[in-house]
Amino acid sequence: MIQFLLSLMLAAAAFKTVPTSQSFRTHLSSIATNSSNANEGRNQNLVGKLGRFIAKVVAPPLPTFKVANLLIAVIVITSDSRLFAGAFNTWVQLPSEWIPKVSQFLGLGESSDDTSSQSLENEAEALHEQAIKRKAARDYSEAARLFSRAAHSFSAAESASYEAANSHTEAAKCYNVLTQWNHARSSSLEAAAIYERSDKTWTRAAAIYEKLGSDERSCGDCVQALADLDKALTLYRDAGDSRAYHVDTARVDLLCTLGRCADAIPLFETLSAHAITIPTLKFSVRSFLGNALFCRIYMHDQAGLERALNAYTEEYPLFADVEPIWRMFVQAWIAGDVEIFESVEVKFRMMNTVSKGSWQDRSILSVKGNFF
Repeated sequence: MIQFLLSLMLAAAAFKTVPTSQSFRTHLSSIATNSSNANEGRNQNLVGKLGRFIAKVVAPPLPTFKVANLLIAVIVITSDSRLFAGAFNTWVQLPSEWIPKVSQFLGLGESSDDTSSQSLENEAEALHEQAIKRKAARDYSEAARLFSRAAHSFSAAESASYEAANSHTEAAKCYNVLTQWNHARSSSLEAAAIYERSDKTWTRAAAIYEKLGSDERSCGDCVQALADLDKALTLYRDAGDSRAYHVDTARVDLLCTLGRCADAIPLFETLSAHAITIPTLKFSVRSFLGNALFCRIYMHDQAGLERALNAYTEEYPLFADVEPIWRMFVQAWIAGDVEIFESVEVKFRMMNTVSKGSWQDRSILSVKGNFF
């Protein structure tokens, strides 16, 4: 055995070109053919599977110095397949999370379930490849159907859950092109559910929910959009991802659009406190604080508006630029004088860039309506 290993080492040393998956298969097959350590048929089978696995997740190309390690790993397989996972991980240095997949790919358990799972995975891969070709040909309807079939086959294989999520995501993209929103949402939710099962992919799930929230907002379903963004926010926070801030900015606007201004005020103030600490975001502070004040206008809370205006001016020097026009607006509101209010209103709208039909616009009009 030692002599055989030495001969393999010498053979590997002579293998000077950068290996490809095909060169691996050829070289490993020749070793299996000459090996007397185990059944030749089993060797060929294992080497063939190893070659396909290399082509799929390891090579090409693999650094030349690892060729010898791969050859030794083959000997470990042919001598005692139970040692394969540990040896392959030690010598080839695969990430630990790949080892179960490698073992299953090579059929080390040799159970009928493993065979069935591998068959399903192979079928799913073939469907996914067909779908990619149909998508490239802009046959989005057929591509979506094939991606969905691939996703369900990957899910049935159990070991290929991430591949299933990827196929669901691709199907959703095709459905979006076809403007089949319900199917697109369903596929996206399937992908997100798979990613949620692992803390390593929470942010992928969060990104899907964030996209769904944006899409629902565009379609006018603010309630569903807020629900999707709430899920995205929870996952981003659990993962410690900074994108939680951007989701909060979208959520707070939805809260105001839905008339939930009391819930929006503390969130605007939290966003302001965070933005002031980051140079690239500090100019957002004025907008956040202004919207918090608009919430009090929406709620017709004059006393709360005055208190908040005093607090913001004292705590945030940046807010001093717009404080005078806010003071004029509040005084005109308290006085109840229509002429003064309307003269201030024009400047107030321009200073705060209030767009027609926005929730801020509705807040001003609701106050103005009390004068008539």
